[in-house]
Amino acid sequence: QILNENGARLVSRRHKGYNVEVLDPEAYDTFSAVTSIRQMPGSMLNADRESRVRYLSRRIISTETGIKKEQLADQLFLSASALREPLSMATRLCESFGLRIVSRPGTGMRVEGEEYKRRLALTEVSGEERQDIRHTFQKTLRERPTSLRDSATQRVAGYLIIARNRVQNGHEIRLPDPWRESISGTMFYPLAQSIYHTLEEQYGGYAMPRDEVAFLGILLFSMLDVNLKRDTFSLHPGFAGQAGRLRA
Repeated sequence: QILNENGARLVSRRHKGYNVEVLDPEAYDTFSAVTSIRQMPGSMLNADRESRVRYLSRRIISTETGIKKEQLADQLFLSASALREPLSMATRLCESFGLRIVSRPGTGMRVEGEEYKRRLALTEVSGEERQDIRHTFQKTLRERPTSLRDSATQRVAGYLIIARNRVQNGHEIRLPDPWRESISGTMFYPLAQSIYHTLEEQYGGYAMPRDEVAFLGILLFSMLDVNLKRDTFSLHPGFAGQAGRLRA
């Protein structure tokens, strides 16, 4: 009942057991963060500045209507003066991803910027990682001639959850045509298609439009292990050709 009142529900899957299904990411994020904070000793709360910054960043990026500083202070059990430093750091973090912080009377703070920038920022500050999603993603990855470091697979697993939740809430990525065309001729576009297809079959919620697929392909390409022993032209003909011309 408590989960139902806070944007989630408890579901049971045969042979897998129970897990929490998030229906309203913003409501559940607030609930889970406040719940975990209440269970932490005061000394840890005072020392864990990074967690506060990550939480504030998630709240500001995720809100659609705006959030007031007073609300953020209440959620973290902080005074207005104690909130000032972590909020300033959270604001700078959001801005480092090209997001603009706006504040309006009556509604509070929110960010403005392209959807893909929101996703990348959320991927860095989100603590959510579903092992089942990660294992499925890694299995698909191992079937292709690519290689990502463990830190990259963790980020991508987190991104996949964020992407699903954002799309379900009506926030889709819109890419410039040259971006989509650049990645569609490489092995990373069909790899992204395969990942989303497998996740859709197993969990649902991952039937993605082509811009979403293209951006996942770009993300995978950007995180490729630089030590991968493979002909660069086969990985991305366009970029390899440009690099060759520049080198010459």
